[in-house]
Order: sequence, then C-alpha cells, then structure tokens
Amino acid sequence: NSTFTQQLLQLIANSDDAVLTALGLRKLTQEIPPDLPRKDKIALRAGSLTALGVPWAVPLAAKRWLRERATHLLCAANLPSDSPRGADPHLSNALQELRTQNSPAQVELHGEKVLGPEASHRELRRLLGLAYMPEVEYLLADVGRLAPGDAWASEARAQRAVAALRQLITEGAEHGTFVTITASTYGDSLLAATVTNKLLADPDVLPHQFGITLYAEVPESFEILTALAIHASGRKAVGGGNLQVRIALRSTASRESIDSLLSGQQFAVLESRAEIEAAAMKLLLQAQRIAGVTTVFCSDSPYVVAAALAQLEPAATVIEVRSGICPELVLALTATGIVTRVTLPVVSKDDFRAIMPHLLALTAEAADDKSAVARSRMLESEYLPAEELRYAELQHLYEVCERAAEPAQLPRRTQDRAREWDPSDRDSALFYRPADDPFMRETGGLTAAVLGLNSDPDTGEIILEQQVLPRTVPVVSESGFAAEPGTDVTRFPNRQWFRAQISADLTEPSAQRDATQVAAQSVTQDAVANPTQPEMVSHESARAQTDPPEIGTINTVVLQNTLTARARVLRRIALTTVAERDLFTRLFAAHTELSAKQIDAQVNTLIDTARYLAQQAEGLERVRGARFRPAGRVLLAGDETAFLVDLLAAFLAEYAAGNPVYFGLPAAHIEFVTRVLSQWQTAGLPHQAFEIVVFDDFVTEPAAYEIVRGVTVGSLSLRRAVMRAKPALAVNSRSYQLGVATVTPNADYPAAAAAIVESAFGGDDAGLRQVRAVCAVGSAYRAERFRQLLIDAVRSIPAGVTHTTDPLQHALPPLPHPPTAAEYEALTALERGETWLLPPRQLDDSGLVWSPGIKAGISPHSSFWEVAARLPVLGLVHSRSLSEALSTANELGSGAVAALFSWDTEEIIPWLDRAKAATLTVNRPTSGARVERLPGGTWSGANSSIAPLTGGPHQLLTLGTWQLREGTPSTTLHLRGLEPEIAMLIETTQEWLDYAEFDRLRRAALADALTWRTQLGVARDVSNLGVEHNILRYWPVASHIRVAEDTPIEQIVRVLSAALLVRAPISVSTGMALPEPVAQLLQRQGVEVTLETDATWVERIAVTGPQVAGVPAVRIRLIGADAASIGEWVVDRASVAIWAEPVTMAGPLELLTFLREQAVSIAAWRDAMVARQPRLLDWLREIGR
Repeated sequence: NSTFTQQLLQLIANSDDAVLTALGLRKLTQEIPPDLPRKDKIALRAGSLTALGVPWAVPLAAKRWLRERATHLLCAANLPSDSPRGADPHLSNALQELRTQNSPAQVELHGEKVLGPEASHRELRRLLGLAYMPEVEYLLADVGRLAPGDAWASEARAQRAVAALRQLITEGAEHGTFVTITASTYGDSLLAATVTNKLLADPDVLPHQFGITLYAEVPESFEILTALAIHASGRKAVGGGNLQVRIALRSTASRESIDSLLSGQQFAVLESRAEIEAAAMKLLLQAQRIAGVTTVFCSDSPYVVAAALAQLEPAATVIEVRSGICPELVLALTATGIVTRVTLPVVSKDDFRAIMPHLLALTAEAADDKSAVARSRMLESEYLPAEELRYAELQHLYEVCERAAEPAQLPRRTQDRAREWDPSDRDSALFYRPADDPFMRETGGLTAAVLGLNSDPDTGEIILEQQVLPRTVPVVSESGFAAEPGTDVTRFPNRQWFRAQISADLTEPSAQRDATQVAAQSVTQDAVANPTQPEMVSHESARAQTDPPEIGTINTVVLQNTLTARARVLRRIALTTVAERDLFTRLFAAHTELSAKQIDAQVNTLIDTARYLAQQAEGLERVRGARFRPAGRVLLAGDETAFLVDLLAAFLAEYAAGNPVYFGLPAAHIEFVTRVLSQWQTAGLPHQAFEIVVFDDFVTEPAAYEIVRGVTVGSLSLRRAVMRAKPALAVNSRSYQLGVATVTPNADYPAAAAAIVESAFGGDDAGLRQVRAVCAVGSAYRAERFRQLLIDAVRSIPAGVTHTTDPLQHALPPLPHPPTAAEYEALTALERGETWLLPPRQLDDSGLVWSPGIKAGISPHSSFWEVAARLPVLGLVHSRSLSEALSTANELGSGAVAALFSWDTEEIIPWLDRAKAATLTVNRPTSGARVERLPGGTWSGANSSIAPLTGGPHQLLTLGTWQLREGTPSTTLHLRGLEPEIAMLIETTQEWLDYAEFDRLRRAALADALTWRTQLGVARDVSNLGVEHNILRYWPVASHIRVAEDTPIEQIVRVLSAALLVRAPISVSTGMALPEPVAQLLQRQGVEVTLETDATWVERIAVTGPQVAGVPAVRIRLIGADAASIGEWVVDRASVAIWAEPVTMAGPLELLTFLREQAVSIAAWRDAMVARQPRLLDWLREIGR
C-alpha cells in the first residue's frame, strides 16, 4: 500500500501533461491493492475509464479527489497574496474552527521548491499575506525557503534570512501574528540558529516576541539552546520580548541518510524514535529553566506528551499536535485546559502539487509500524490488538525516560579541518583495503572458475554471490575504495578555516604538518597495509624524510621499480594531500578562478585519484595471462585553459604506470605544478619521474623529446599543435565538452531544473561534465512552470567572485579569454525563432565576467553550438518525442556526458540503451562525480588511442605495454564453458596448432569467458551506495583487424575469439592467407576478410579509412605490426584508435580492444526518500547477470 500510495501521489502531483497523467493513472489502476477502501477503488477505476475519453479532465478530478481525502491533514485554499480578493473563505473558516475548539492553528506554509531569488521573494510575500490575516495567530517560516542555497553560502544566506524575517516578525507583530522560525534539513537547522541569534541582537526586533524550532533529532540542539539562552536572557533583561523555543520530534533521517551516503559525511541526526523522544524531553527540561524563554512541545504521542506534562507544570508549556494525526489527543488536552495548538499545513490550490513531499513523508511514516502515525490508529479501543500495543508503548516510554536521564548525545559531525592532521582524529585514508583476488597471476583452473559460477537452479542463469559488507560512512565499495569526504561546511569552524586559506598568502608556512610528520604517518599507513614488508616501508619513508625536494630531469631507470612500490608512494601522496589540505587549498585559490566549493572538490579528487590509482596499480600485478611494463616517456601538455586538477590526475596515472612525464606548460601554470610536485616529493615521489618544460620549446624542437604518447588538457588547438609537432604520436585529449540534458513531461520539474543548473553552472567538475544544451520533449518545452523554475535557478548563480557577498559562495568563474566575435554574437544576438528567457549581462569592461543566461528556440543546426561549451548560456531545444530528443542529443553532444530527467521507466530504459556518451546520468546532476562511482571520459574523436574512462577500473591498462605471461599449462584439452562459436573457431584451427599453442589458445578463451561473465559482460554496482545505481556498461564497437604477414595463426584466432565473444562488428585485413575452414567460418559469422600486403593496406587506410560493412571503424587492432608504422597515415582520423600491443592471454586486455566503456549513474531517491522503480530494478538485475 505504501509503494502504491507513493506512486499515486507522485503521479498526481508532478505531471503537468494531462494526457500523461491520465495514461499513468490508467496503468496504475492495474496495481490497486486489494485492501484499499472500496470508495477509493471506485474513484480510481472511474478515473481510469475516463482517461480513455476525456484525459484532460483526469488531473483536475484526481487533485480534487486527493484534496477531499486529505482535508483532515491540510488546508488547500487561495492564499491572500495569490488572489486580489484576499484569502479564501475556506482558509478563514478552517482557522476559525480550530480557534473555537481552543486549539488555534500553527500555520505551516507549503509551496513549490524554492530555487532562486524570485521564488524566495514570493515566499516572503505569501507569508506576509498570511501574517496580515486576523485569523492567523501563529505562523511558521522556513529559513531555507526564505534564503535558498547551499551550506557554502551560509553567511550570505543568513544575511538574506535576517532581512526577510525582520520584516515578517515586525509586520506580523503589528497584526497579532507570532512568527516561529523553522527548518527542513539538518544544515538549515544550524542556519536557523545563526539567524535567531542575529535577530535576538537586532534592535528593530527587540520589542517583539518570536520563536525558533529546535529539532530533537539534531544533537547540536543542546549547544544551540545554551547559546540562545545567553542571548534571550540578555534580551529579556533590557526589556525585550521572550523567545519561544518550539521543540519538535520530526525526523529527517531519510533525507540525511541520503546526504550522508552521497557526501561521505557522518550521519548527522539521531535515528531511533526512543533517542529522539528522549532528546526532546531533555531539551524541554533545559529550556524550562531559562529566563526569557517559553516552550512549545510538539508530539503526536499521548504517552510522550503525558510524560512531558508529568515533569512540568501544565501551564508552563504549550503542546502542539499535527493536524489529523491524533485528533483524540487534541480533544483530551483541550478538555483538561492544557494550552494546545494544531500544526496546519496550508498550500495554495494552484500549487497543490507542492504538498506532495509532506504527504509522501506521512505515507512513509504511516508505513513504519513504530511511528506515532501508525500507532495512533492502533491505540483506538476498537482495534483488536490495542491492549498489547498499549503495553508495548509503555515499555517504550520506560526506555525513553531512562535515556532522558542520561547525558545528552554529542554532535555526530565533528570534522575540523584545522586539526585533522592530529593523530587522535580519524584518518579517512585507513578506509582503504586492498581487493582480494584468489587467482593472482595464474591462468590454470579457469575451466572450473567458468563452470563453477553459481547459477539459478530453475533458470540456469549466472548468479554472482556478493559478500555483504557492513555499511560504513564513507561507504566502502566492493573493491575496497572509499571516497574522501568533502569539507563539512555546515560547521562554522570549517567555513572559517576555508576563508583563512583562500585569503592567505602563499608564502605563509603551512598551518598543518611538516614533511617529517607526513612521512611518519606514511610509515604507519604502510605498516597497516603491508605488515609483511616493514624494511621496505621504513627505507622509503626515511628517504622521503631526508631527500630535499628537487625538480630534476627524467630518468627512466628510476621508475623501473615495482607496481607495488609505486602504489605505496601513491598512498603517501594521498596522505600528504590530506595532511596539507590547507596548502593545496591556497594553491588552487591563488592560481585558479574556482569557487571554494570547487576547490574543495578538486583537492578531494587528487586524494581519491592517488588512492584509487594505488589500488589499480597493485591490480595490474594480478592480471592473468599478461605482464605489464611501462610504455616510456609521455608528454603531458596543458594551455591557459587547462583544468589543473586534470593535469595532476593524468600525471598520477602515468606515474602509477611507471611512465616518466614531460610537463609541457605555459608559464602561468608552471609555479602551481612545481609547488604541488614539490609537496608530493616529500611523500616519496622521485624527482626523476617528471620534467617541467615550456610547451613552446617542445613545439620548436620535438625531436629532442623521446616520447611514446601525448596527453593534452585544454583546448583542441593544443592537441593540433602536438600532432603537428609529432604527426605519428598517439594523443589523448581532455577539453571542454558540450553536455546535453533531456527533460520529458514525466520529469520532476523542480528537481530537474535544480540539477540542470547545477550541471551547467554550479558544478564542482571541470568542463568535461558541463551541460549547455537542454532538449525539452513535448509539453515540457512549453511548460511555463518548468521555464520559471529554470530561470529562477539560473538567477541564483552570481558571476565573478567580486560580485558575491561571501567569498565562500559559489560564483560563475570568468571566461578564460575575452569572447571572440562568434562567442560575443552567441552571448548577445538572436537568430530566427530564438528568444531570451534570461539574457546574459556583461559585468566588467574586459568582457570576461558575464551573468549566466538562457536562450530558447535554438535549432539543433545553429552555429551557437560551435561555441556554446565555453559560454555561460544554456540553450533550450524543442523535441517532439523522446526519439527525436535522443537523435538531437547524440548530434549536439560531444560524446562526454548526457543526462535524462524522467521518472518513467519506459523512457529511462530506451534512453540508456541509445544515448551515445561516455557518461550518462538519470535524475541527478552530471557534476559531483567521484572516482570509481562515476568515471569520466569521452566518446568523441579527441583520442587516437584506446582510453578507458578516467577514474575507472581499467584506466591504467592502456598506459603501458604488455607481454605474454603463459602461466601454468593445463592437463585437459576440452572446450567446456566456451560460447559455441568460440569453441567452433578453436576446433576449426586445431590442426594448424601444436599442443602448447592449442593449450594457450584454450586458456585464453576461458580467461575471456570468465572476464566477460563476471566483469565486462555484466553491469554491476560496486559502489554500494544504495541511493544511486552506479554501473559500468561495455558496448562493442566497429573494429578493423589487420594481420601482418607471417603472423602465427594462434595469435589471429586468439584476437578473433575475443571479438566474437563481445559481438563486435569486425572486418579483417590479412597479409597472409588464412586456413580455408577459418575463412569460411568467419564468412558465416558475417566477417569480411581481405587479403592484401602491408603496403597496399596502408595506402587503402590512408585514403578510405578502416571500414566495417560500409561503416567507419573506430578501432584498429594490429597483430604483428607497429602502430608507429601507420600512425602518420591516419593522423587526420582522430576518431580512430589504434591498439598494437602483443597478443596476450589476458581477458580484460583483449576484450577491451573491441569495447567502449560507459559510466551510468541513476538516482534512486526522490522527495528525500528512496524511490523504488520495480521495472528499472528488474532491468538492472537483467543486465547484471
């Protein structure tokens, strides 16, 4: 019933499309629970039948039906500020009726989610309109709705909230309305306390009484009450009005648990009902002793209320009960003369959907048989098990009273950036644990592994048993990785610490540990992770302490140490970055235009990257069938537009692989990179691992640099410069990309607008994940509600740090250079059919600082998209259907990121199967990605070598060279466990192979099968968050296989078997005649085979490019040839990646040659609750088998 009710409420509330609502209702009526009241069944089925003929009437009727069913819980009426004729008589009558019953209403205003300044101003007008009503005696004002924003802008939000509440309190007092400040989240509860303290010291508010809500679930409430007592007592002493403390038992555990799991911060609030009620009792007793403070106690439990009244004088407090939850309690209280109020949620009829989160929360509460809502019905005399439940409630009350006698619980959020280097504090790096792999390097026993996978006894489908790990925060994934928690800016000391860092002089010494302390803790960490190698740990740690930082020249020999040794250094680098967070914060602040929120995310990215790469480096030692070796020297180039964190992350990856790096940098970045690398040298990074050069020197004399690969971070012109200098060089690029978001009528518009703006302008990621195009489908494009939400959310983003009132508040950074003619036109001009929903404004004389804007009606073929990736303008495109939106998004997008906002699984699943981008997100921002959870990359033509996603499990595979590791020969020659076509291919080739070759080929095929069935062929969520589905998918790509002359048939068949296993479209060009049975088998599989010499093949590829069935191939697999021999011929074909490593027996290595990696993240929560979508879960289980 709970799931059905949630789906019904969300359907009625969130769709503005009458037809979709009608169809959804018709579909939902097929799942009506059997114990639903008969009257409601009839109403729902009647609506289902009506949907066939007059669908536009269904939403109105459904909302009217819901209003009638919820009249005891809330009041839906025209508000005074929304109607020129004043308040709806229905509202006045409801308030007057409660007053005549001696239980006046505490009005709680609900409305659309507040995303920006216009909505917050509207909220204040609506509150003032209610305050002016003579029937309204008590009014709740949510601080988060009056001053929206995140915790980074707490001080700026506090200023706005104080101004709004000052007006509301003073004008409300003039009309006899008492205002109480409230909050809806843990962070806003702390903000409300700050605002209240400021108001208590405000002389304009001195004569007036007002209140604040303290939530018993918030452990900090005791500290807040102590601080409020000081201000309230002093205020009373000078003739000021009393402060009323409203103690509430509301639980936000669902919302806060979601936030905790995603952020890695400790769970902030109390969870159990007994803990919360005990805390409320303690708060009540403490508040009663404070001069200048009166109290209100909010509870729906008769037992808790009775216990509270037993400890206090009945006249000393006010009891408040939620409307419709326990009416018998209200009658009992008023009958005995106890001052009682009723919390009455009020919502505008025109905005009735805004009450749905409240109703959904009540639904979830009612589903919990231990909640007050559920127990209120169970305690009725006619309810059969009432006696037993009364006894259980008494036992529960005894527990509450016992807990209330104990000391108050301390705050759970204790992060302190100023002292986290202290050994007594938790070191988050110790969350790391290495992944276990029972197979290690051996390739024997693979048949048993393939055939021994557990299978369903009925269906025979493969089932992977997963070890259930205890849930910790930060969440530890199946691989053993835990992301570094960000700075907890709900805590004032951390905000003060951050301000000190971004305003500090870089020449000041670090306030945290010196290099010796870092190295000392590195010894401790390595002793924990590697207890069997103390000598190596101590030796390398001592070297880290004694060697002075030195920027030297590359020496390849130094990096020929083991992967395990480099992994230890990477962990020390992570520890050093944790310990010296203040220095890294200063560096980013001094050398970038990033906001404080973005800087914090960049530092966390470096920590996570180093830790995760250490894990991946050790994993390379366990690859079966191949041995990893460093590739050689690599050029890592960046220009003025480079993302510095990407430069450093790329360097860490190359170091993990053992490749020395030439940094080719502009002068503006050299100091930053030098300072960071010097700091990492104290952790053991050898100075011979890198060399910093001026990029222009490389372009002038490229022959002086012996490099095997290039990586560019910045503009595409930088990549072109590298390719001109070394035409045959394989180059991977990371630059600004155009992300596309698709919004359907089945989206949750407020959440979608907030996520889109976060992805476009407010994210903490670099330009690879930024959204600039929005494809709105059907009525979503025309929906005025969605447009206004989007406009207001964009208005909330200030541009330029100097234009904000708080240095911690996120601001849109300036452009990297003055706009070009094309960019200026895109910022200021309109083409035919286009309109400005919000025009961008130039805020400085140089043209670098622009406020963000929104342009609607843009054609998919407009020249605007050529420059949009770098501009602060969101483009809105109309699509008539989801299919058209997919085509448009795939055409506009650069292959980096795409997002969908829809809660209809019939839209989500097809979109996930057809969207062409390296990263896909559903109902969540594209920004805020973390290492391993949501790796990043691009499917565009910016890479000329195979590059798995950055931050993913295979990032290091392509950064080195591989040699065959034969492993242990097997004693059997059967082919059980292989796919039929693979077994047939090997059997067909058997007469051309000797015993050793056949055994290697058979074991390689079994390694492929094991890898495919357990890793690449299934989509599993290893992150274990629970509130998100984070999976990796692998898509076969069109590939061209070139077999050089005189290549052993074993190597050819081994590569072909990998391609056939993943179902990749392939074509084969061979310099030698294949055995006739093999050629015929390939022909039956639809594989085109061409016999041509090496020279002829190179000439053909240079002219036509590689082809597969008339379609351009995106991969070339060379067998027996060198990539450098053809790299120069395909230099102009940036979309073609070449893999020319020796053929090995390693499953992941050979299969990834024919696969493209894709990261998918799907939000599994909505309205602060976990959202179950059965069909989506079935689909996830299906692709995870």
